[in-house]
This record gives sequence, structure tokens and C-alpha cells, in this order.
Amino acid sequence: MTERSWFWDGTTGDGASYGDDTFMDRYFQMLFNGTGNRGVLRGWLNELEVTDGGANTATVATGGGIVYGLFYENDAALNVNVPNGPRTDLIVVRRSWAAQTARITRIAGPGAALTQTPDVTYDIPLASIDVDGAGALTITDTREWCEFTFEPGDDSVTTAALAADAVTTAILENQTRWRVHGAGMLKPDANAAQAPEWRMEDFDPAAAVGAYIIPYWSPMNCAWRMTTGGYLGVWLTERVPEDFTGDLYVYAWNTPDVTAWNSPVPRATTGSVVWDWFAWAGASGAAFAAQSGTTTVDNAGRTDTDASLPGSPYMYRDLIATLSVSAGDVVHLNVVKDGIDAADTINLPIKLMAIELSYTADS
Repeated sequence: MTERSWFWDGTTGDGASYGDDTFMDRYFQMLFNGTGNRGVLRGWLNELEVTDGGANTATVATGGGIVYGLFYENDAALNVNVPNGPRTDLIVVRRSWAAQTARITRIAGPGAALTQTPDVTYDIPLASIDVDGAGALTITDTREWCEFTFEPGDDSVTTAALAADAVTTAILENQTRWRVHGAGMLKPDANAAQAPEWRMEDFDPAAAVGAYIIPYWSPMNCAWRMTTGGYLGVWLTERVPEDFTGDLYVYAWNTPDVTAWNSPVPRATTGSVVWDWFAWAGASGAAFAAQSGTTTVDNAGRTDTDASLPGSPYMYRDLIATLSVSAGDVVHLNVVKDGIDAADTINLPIKLMAIELSYTADS
């Protein structure tokens, strides 16, 4: 193994003589991540883009690149003759150690392949060209771009410096998103026997509970009332967002019901709530697949959404369903409080305030 360090004055130690080729190779390899195949310099003139110059002609634009540590520049558009095919050729910048040059080169097909042998011949790709029997060209861009070795610091890349479409959803961190259907957006079951009662509690605005007054217009008073012992449901329809990934989670926002005008603050409850759910999902115009399930929520394990919320210390957000759907699907969802089920033992009616749909977005 040989250890070397660059660059020194004189000839002592590692300062022994070296030629320009060694200097340039090591300098640019160090700058561009220690490897030769780093290709084209982005933003240098016209970036060595290869375009169709007409029959039997590929035109290489101006630009610069690094070929295994050697800097290369082309300062005028260059035409390359491509004989009739059919076959596939490659256009490259080829470095030759024997000739001590780097030049635009056509590698003729069939079976055209890069040569990347350090100290002999080294190619960086620019384009692949399919040529037919009449000399017509179909060009595929195969350029690779130089990369620097350092890690960019925070805020070192400005928005203006980003190439169009450079930041894709695959790069961004996925995020949780929510779609909330308030009570007024939910439809009661068409069967009157299974339809909950719409409640907008007529509280006296002068009625005080502690320091709080519950006005007529308080949103917490608008809900679907679901009695004990009843089988009562609501419906909603939603299109699954295009940025959806994973599963769709369904939450029921609810609170114990209150019927007395002078007791507007919900009270603690005992027992469990049974939620039945039925979903039909599918692409628009296609057959819908059915899903269903039952979720029992033990009141002892429930957590208040905000125990300090004025007038609503017993507001609950129950996870009742997980739906298997795809982006763009239409979902018809029926949520039912199953008071007929023996496991539904809650001691008070409840008010259903909203149905929330939660999902992970492919950001």
C-alpha cells in the first residue's frame, strides 16, 4: 500500500515530482467525490446535451465535464456522423491516456458499451442513439452529473436554486392528514327506525357552569343524538385523496348527551359503546368492495380530547375502523351506534359530533 499527500513545495517527502496529469486527476477526483465517472458539469455552457441534427447527424452542445479527474470543455456545437442502421450507438466523452486527449466519441453498435479502464481509456456517457436504415435518429439522454464531496449546510440551497420538479413526493416526509365531517355533513339513516335525532340544544345563554356560559350557538350543541338501546346510524361519502398511502382510519367524535338546560356540561359515563361500521369502496365506475366490522370502546380506557375544554370535559375521539382503500376510490361509509348489542352498556345517550377520516399522505 502506498500513502501519498498533495501538494508540497520542493522534492522532500511527498513533494517528489509529479506531472500535470497527476495533479489534475487527484485534484478533480478529490473535488468530485473521489471517482472519475462523474460526468457532465451542470450549468456549464449548454451541458453537452445531444440533440438530433438531422439525418445521420447527432449534435453535441457546448459544455464541460470531468473524465476520471480530467477537466474537459467543448466551446462550440459539434456534429457527429451516425451511419445508417438499424442499431444502437453511444455518444461519450472519451479520455485516452495514450493520446493525452478527451474527445466526443461515437461508439458503434450493436453491443455498444462504455469503456472505463483507468490509465488506459475512460468514457462518460452523454446519449444513446437508435438509428434506423434511413439514418433517422432517436436520442435518449444518458448524461451523469458531477457531484461534490461535501455535505451541504443548512439553508445552503435556496428555493431559486432548485431545478424544476427536482423535489418530488418521494423525497418529502410523509405526513398525517385529516378530513373531518361535522354532524351537519352527515346524513341520518334513511330507515326512520335507525335514524338518530338531530339535536341543537336550546341552552339558556344565561346558564353558567362555573365560570363558563354555554350560548345557543355553541358548536358542541349541534349533533346526532344516539339513545341507549337503539340501533342508530349516519352516512357519509368521501373520495380518497390522490396523495393517500397506507390505510384510512375512521374516528367518531362524541360526547355524553345532556337534556337538562341547567346542566349543559356533559357528565362522566360508565360502560362501553359498541360501534358497527359498513363501508363500500372502489374506483369510480367500478364494482365496489364491501368491508365491515364492530368496535367496542371501553369507557374506562377512553381519554378526554381536552379535559379542560370549557363546557366539554368529556369529548371523546374513538377509533372505530380501519379501511383498506386506494387513492382515488369513492367510499360510502355507514357508522352505527349499536345499542342493541349486549356489550353496549353505556349509561347515557351520546351525541355524535363528527366523523374524522385520518390518513398518511405521500407528501
